[in-house]
Amino acid sequence: MNDISNFRRHIYRQRRKSQPVLPKSIEEAVQQLAVRQTEIQTFKLERFVFVHEDNSIVAITCKTNLQYLCTSLPLYADGTFNYCRKYFYQMYTIHAYKNNMYLPLVYFLLNGKSTECYIKMWYFLNELCGSFNLSFKPDLIRTDFEISAHIAIKINAKYSVVNFILANLVSDAFYELIEISPSENAFEFSDYVLKNYIEENCLFPPEIWAEAPSTIPKTTNGPESFHRHYNEQFYSAHPSLWKVIEVLKEIQVETNIKMNEESTRLRTKEIKNIEFVNEHYFKYTSGEINRQQFLSIMGHSGANYNFIKVNNPYLTIAMRKRPTKKMYA
Repeated sequence: MNDISNFRRHIYRQRRKSQPVLPKSIEEAVQQLAVRQTEIQTFKLERFVFVHEDNSIVAITCKTNLQYLCTSLPLYADGTFNYCRKYFYQMYTIHAYKNNMYLPLVYFLLNGKSTECYIKMWYFLNELCGSFNLSFKPDLIRTDFEISAHIAIKINAKYSVVNFILANLVSDAFYELIEISPSENAFEFSDYVLKNYIEENCLFPPEIWAEAPSTIPKTTNGPESFHRHYNEQFYSAHPSLWKVIEVLKEIQVETNIKMNEESTRLRTKEIKNIEFVNEHYFKYTSGEINRQQFLSIMGHSGANYNFIKVNNPYLTIAMRKRPTKKMYA
């Protein structure tokens, strides 16, 4: 084990000799990248670093990725605050979802998470695509519930966050659930949900998150999983700028391979879940079950059900069919 450790340290020292002196501030870090941005290439010899003209934003991507980005739907955006060079606030990654795979295509090194920072980032991405004669007009961008990120996306009329169903369906269903709440202990949480996600003029209205069932992932779990994988590549919580670049170049090799792969098959469990949701959504929209029945089923999705009456004659809920255990063989 000692020999292996010594060998790895030797490789690290040799790599360091070919790299610039480590920067001591964000200004030095960006300046180093700006000076060498045309020299830093992927293993396919494509330019891999682009620095904004005022040195405020660093984009790590390539022409191949941008071409793929402009022909993919939907896009997923998420940031990580860990293992991003310590002089930067976060690394913000944009993924495409195609052929049942997430592909990281653009990385931004940002010095904040304000609305202005995100607006500038999206405009810079649009400029990069334009420099390669590409048109960046995504119809669907998914991000987490960060108000500054949402505002930045909505600022530009080209971008819409999600396809949505009628918002009144969400509010009506929510009020129905509150009316039948079995305990007042849930009211504090329900008030929070109502204030931030349901009421008129709330931070995250139903128009940006409510939609009909589909096979397209509705969360940023994929990008978040990628960031966990990315974080595992480092031994230090504050890796050097050039170590980050090297890791992203290695990830780019995987991305190139995935671009050329045929569609991967979803796991059987995922397929069954999608079919289950779509089946009961169709029953709801066709009037076979009502809204409360549909919500009850979705609250226990994946189980088998019997519909039973409760004390309220106007309410029917779904109860799980529990398998009978054999006590004796």
